[in-house]
Amino acid sequence: RDATRPSRALALPDDDMQLLTVGYAGDDAPDGALDAREDAVFVAAGWTFTALVSPREKSLRVLGGVGVVDSAGRVIVNDAFARARACACATDAVFVVTSRGLGHFYVDGERDAETWREYDGADAVVAADVDGDGRFMALDDRGRVLDADGAEVFAPSVFSGVAVRRIALGGKHGVFVTENAEAWTFGWNLYGQCGLGVSSNDVPSPTAVRSFSAVGVRISDASCGDAFTIFVADGGDLGASLYACGTNRDGQLGTEDCEIGASTATPRLVALENAPSMVRCGARHCAAACADGVYLWGANDQGQCGAAAADAIVPRPRRFERVDLASNRVVALACGASHVAILVAAESPPQSPDDR
Repeated sequence: RDATRPSRALALPDDDMQLLTVGYAGDDAPDGALDAREDAVFVAAGWTFTALVSPREKSLRVLGGVGVVDSAGRVIVNDAFARARACACATDAVFVVTSRGLGHFYVDGERDAETWREYDGADAVVAADVDGDGRFMALDDRGRVLDADGAEVFAPSVFSGVAVRRIALGGKHGVFVTENAEAWTFGWNLYGQCGLGVSSNDVPSPTAVRSFSAVGVRISDASCGDAFTIFVADGGDLGASLYACGTNRDGQLGTEDCEIGASTATPRLVALENAPSMVRCGARHCAAACADGVYLWGANDQGQCGAAAADAIVPRPRRFERVDLASNRVVALACGASHVAILVAAESPPQSPDDR
């Protein structure tokens, strides 16, 4: 496919919001209007599609993907979405946790489009994610990791009794960030994507990444690609910084400390001029929101880094010029196999004393 394809935009006019997509996000351009508030929209990305859940509109909108023929996307309306708690995407499906339970929606048009199951404690869920094999995990407000049946995946003792506050799943591995700012990784580790200093076939249970805690680096968030991981380190007054490990075959680590085509089992610093507020990984690329813009890097064979076709790889973070943060701010990021979805909202101008 042509890596020079333009980015696409879905306008959200009632709230001065816009969804930008970069790269291959399905054959249908996201074009149309959607009434949604930024504090009530969940955004997630599947293999070639983007999902938006709006509790206010009680809707799930799927943009792109096989079988979705309307350029405005497939829209599913259900009263249950009014109390949505989390949204996550598998390769070909969307998972939405609501007070009704766990909703599962295929996007390929060949199977039952919508199924629901009861989910104990759904109202306590604060986040969810799905790995490359379609394995669903949720996180509740008590710091417990739950599976698709609402049962605990790992006992609290696995994390030394400390609550989990962030969850990120990749192709076949995952990261949990605990309340005491430690990162715990598990799963496939052939390229060192678990960040434990060694490569191995598998890390069967969550293991603390001691290279951070040993030097006092506090982890606040993480994101996983197919075979790599990006950690967000809390720098206090200095702002956040990024560390990357795993395969760098397509420049997805974005670091100068690992050659293209190599891999590292020890997390390496990713150089950014400004501290990132959020980061998301696609299959082989990354997106980070900073004060001065959105930065993209990694594989660009489908134009997912917004670069010219000649640049099959973008090895270092590069600012995406389509996002103007002089008058907008990034509300959410999501990455699929070969695309990035960026939800931005217009900044309200400061009020004058006469307007107050």
